[in-house]
Amino acid sequence: MSIPSRSCEAFSLPHHQHHFIIQVFTLLILFIMKAAAKTIMVLSILGLINAAYLTYLFIEQSLSKVPINTFCDINNTFSCTSVITSPYAQLFGISICTIALLVYPVLIILAWVALQKKNPKNLFFAIAIIAAMGTMMNVLSIYNEYAFIGSYCALCILCSLFIITILIMSIIGYAKSPTMVVVQTSAKTPLIKSVIAKKNNKKKR
Repeated sequence: MSIPSRSCEAFSLPHHQHHFIIQVFTLLILFIMKAAAKTIMVLSILGLINAAYLTYLFIEQSLSKVPINTFCDINNTFSCTSVITSPYAQLFGISICTIALLVYPVLIILAWVALQKKNPKNLFFAIAIIAAMGTMMNVLSIYNEYAFIGSYCALCILCSLFIITILIMSIIGYAKSPTMVVVQTSAKTPLIKSVIAKKNNKKKR
C-alpha cells in the first residue's frame, strides 16, 4: 500500500531546517577536527621538548667518563640515563629519543597544516601512520626496559603516552574530517559563510 504524498511531506523537514541541521553538524565536525589537530600540535611540542632533553642526556652521558645523575634518576628501577645509554634503547646505533627528536617536528608541521585546511583527511592519515610506527617503537622500548635493561625511564614512558594520544587524536581527526562533498555543500550555507568570514577578518588583522 503506497503512502500518500501528503504523509511523506509530513515526515520531511522544511528546507531551512534541513540546511540548519547540516550547518550545525558541519560546525561540530570542524570543531572536533580542529581540536584534534590542536591537541596533536601541543603534544608534539611537549614531546619535542622531552625528546630534546633526553637526547641532551644521552650525548652528555656518552661524552662523560663518570655517571651523571638527573632528576629522573630516582633509583635503580627508575633511571633515565641507565635506559637511554643502553644498547637496547638504540636502533642501528641511534638513540630512540634522538629519532623522536626528528619525528616530532614533522608531526607539528602536519598538525599545523591540518589546522589551515578545510579537508585535512590525508594529513590526519599521515599523522596516524607516523604515530602508529612511533607507538610500536615505544612499546618495543618499554619491553626492552622490562626484559633486558631492568630499569625504566619515566620520561620515555611519558613520551609513549604522548605518541599514543597523538595516534588516538589522529584517528579521531581522520574519522571526523568531512568529505569534499560535505565541505563544498556546507560552505554555501549562511552560517558557515559567516564563520569563514570571521576567521578571514581575524587573519587580516
